[in-house]
Amino acid sequence: GKVEAVVHGHVTAEVAAQSVREITRALGARPAPESELLRPRYLRVQPGEEIVDAGPIEGVNSVFAREVLLPDDSPLTRATALVLTSFISNPFFTELRTNQQLGYIVAARSVTLHRNRHLLFEIQSSVYPPDELRRRIDAYVPTLPAALAAVSPEKWSALVAGARANIEAKPKSIAARAQRFHLYAFTQNEDWDQRQALLNALTSLTQEQAVAALQRLVTPATSSRRTVILWSREHRLTEEIKPTFSDRDAWKGTRTYD
Repeated sequence: GKVEAVVHGHVTAEVAAQSVREITRALGARPAPESELLRPRYLRVQPGEEIVDAGPIEGVNSVFAREVLLPDDSPLTRATALVLTSFISNPFFTELRTNQQLGYIVAARSVTLHRNRHLLFEIQSSVYPPDELRRRIDAYVPTLPAALAAVSPEKWSALVAGARANIEAKPKSIAARAQRFHLYAFTQNEDWDQRQALLNALTSLTQEQAVAALQRLVTPATSSRRTVILWSREHRLTEEIKPTFSDRDAWKGTRTYD
């Protein structure tokens, strides 16, 4: 194996280093060659491509969930994702949960898995089948870029300020701060200056850039999408839903990963 550890708190650097050495000796683990370590890899999805995983489930709730992949992990992309999440989450919930009453779980947000980032749109419903959920999302989400373009300068400044407050928020415990250090060290390749780079990118981000990014992400021809569609036995589909694969393992062997 390979030990990844962070010691943080009211200790000196020497004590921290010695603590890790003692833990490693106690475990008795010998480092494996880098080539033998298991690392998470993420499916490469091309612009204009949608990967669909679909099928029936035993529960009473149907699910529609779509991940729209962000193009990279640059500070500007991360800053844009923060602002877009602040903008889309409340309108998405208000329209599809409060106004249309589609389901009890309705959410839109940005999600990060290691260095893989995406916007997630999801609805879980005991009332509607997933093909109807897809139609409602496909009708509403494309209206978001125009809505963002129409926000006032004051509202745009508020969105940026909210994202800045999120970035500048200090960990509320020693454990939370240690977790941040661990993320920087082992997931984000010792990128210790990323917080300032993210703040700089946020300062330079314009409303026009955010609108253009959102437009690319919600347009099928320019977006890379992974979609999960699950339907309850209680729900009758009104249109055929075709998954991308029937044999998952065999299909995965044909794909490339990052």
